[in-house]
Amino acid sequence: MSDLPQAETRLQMHRCQLLLWKRIIGKVLVDAAPEDWLQVGLDRLLQDDSHLVAINAMGAQARAREEGFLRNSFRGFIGYLQEGSANGTTTG
Repeated sequence: MSDLPQAETRLQMHRCQLLLWKRIIGKVLVDAAPEDWLQVGLDRLLQDDSHLVAINAMGAQARAREEGFLRNSFRGFIGYLQEGSANGTTTG
C-alpha cells in the first residue's frame, strides 16, 4: 500500500499553511510598527492558523518553547518577504 496519496495531502496542507502565513505576516508588516511585528504576528498566527490551536492546551514551558520556534519562523518569513519584495520574487 502506497503512502503517496497521504504524502500529497500533507504537502498540500503544508503549502496552504505557508500561504496563510504569508498573507498574515505580509499584513502584519503593513499594519503594525516594526517593533511590534513579532508580538502582533504571533497573536495573529495563533488566532488564525487552526493548526496552532493545540498550543493553547500546552503547559507553560512547552508553550514558551513552541512560541520561541514560532517567533524564529516569523523572523524567517519577514526576511523572505522583505527580500522577495525587493526583487519581486514572493509570488504565491
